[in-house]
Amino acid sequence: MDTIECMRIFVEIARRRSFRATADVLGVSSASISRHVAFLEGRLGIRLLNRTTRTVSLSSNGQNYYESCLQALAAFDKAQTAVSGRAAEPSGPLRLSLPGSFTQPEFVAMLARFSARYPKINLDISATDAMVDLVERGVDVALRFTANPDESLAGRCIGQFALWLCVSPAYVARYRMPKSLADLAMHPCLGYAYHAGGDTWTLSDGSQTHEVRVRHHLKADNGELLRAGVRTGMGVALLPSFQIQAALADGSLLRVLPQWQSPPVGVWLVYSHRRHQARNARVFIEHFSEELQALFAAD
Repeated sequence: MDTIECMRIFVEIARRRSFRATADVLGVSSASISRHVAFLEGRLGIRLLNRTTRTVSLSSNGQNYYESCLQALAAFDKAQTAVSGRAAEPSGPLRLSLPGSFTQPEFVAMLARFSARYPKINLDISATDAMVDLVERGVDVALRFTANPDESLAGRCIGQFALWLCVSPAYVARYRMPKSLADLAMHPCLGYAYHAGGDTWTLSDGSQTHEVRVRHHLKADNGELLRAGVRTGMGVALLPSFQIQAALADGSLLRVLPQWQSPPVGVWLVYSHRRHQARNARVFIEHFSEELQALFAAD
């Protein structure tokens, strides 16, 4: 068997933690996948994978070999490109972890433009606000909104935004508009489950910063759900400025205490130090850096 092909199959298994999923992606049978792994393990004289009827995980030797494979395959592909005298068109799978807000049409349009530019790259997207483990989930690139990026990850900060207090006209008609930070404690608030401050909102007017403890009427781990809750009049929320610009413009949301906002939140495209940054990941980062910088410059 071809060792390079076996290494590529092993890397795909390590990313997907499944023989069947790997077989489906590569368009071969599960039996063929098993034979390639058996060939590698026999040639190396070590067990690379821990297998049960339900799960597949890397052994300690398998983890080391996986990282070596990433480097070796990258070097091999680079050599092939150099010999051919031209850069091959990026192709193959690219696994992304994106925030739940990427279900909005403007973000889906960005993905569509990327696919039009790189039609041979197959996107595998998980849209969740959870900070997933990139290595464990086999993620190539993740988009994170955070003021404190994980130091174990490499990446690029491509912009920032603030969180703004907002309510709906229906809420104001039923209750009233908060007039001060102290007022917030008397209003039902909608909170983000992953907010680092918990029930405390940190707000600044540019010259001073205050911490305000609020009463959460609802908490959710999805920003889109919070935005929908605010629009229906459930309470006051602290939402990303870029998500509510259109609603503020058309009057469906109202900004509360506009002189106050959160400290800046960074927009990061990140990947693991332990994973080789493959060409598909590089072109995605370059493309989306341009797209998102334009968005947050407008914001």
